[in-house]
Amino acid sequence: MHNRLLLINNCTFVDMNRINLKELSKMLSLNPSTVSRALSDHPDIKPETKKRVQEAAEQFNYQPNLHARYFRKKTSGLIAVILPELNMFFVPGLMNGINAVIETSGHSIIIFFPMIVMPKKKKSSTIV
Repeated sequence: MHNRLLLINNCTFVDMNRINLKELSKMLSLNPSTVSRALSDHPDIKPETKKRVQEAAEQFNYQPNLHARYFRKKTSGLIAVILPELNMFFVPGLMNGINAVIETSGHSIIIFFPMIVMPKKKKSSTIV
């Protein structure tokens, strides 16, 4: 597979498979904060600018960096559920209820099933 590269401002090459916000803003000759706000549909950004940014983002397959977003917001949007075991009779109903609430909140769910291994009992040895 060949990487597609793009020349920006006659000097910078960008891998179009992994374009970031700064590179997108350079291509559009806009401030990165303006591009970010345009992608977030901020009311202070002109509709023409929003359209231009959104078209470029789609054309160059821009994907937001979720790690950076979560770091900035200081939240991941993930809710962890830790269950002792899957074969408990109430788990499917519990998970359906949790999932129904989480879907409406815009969060995501991650489920953990810890692997608990009980140590074997040591044979008692009698010293005589």
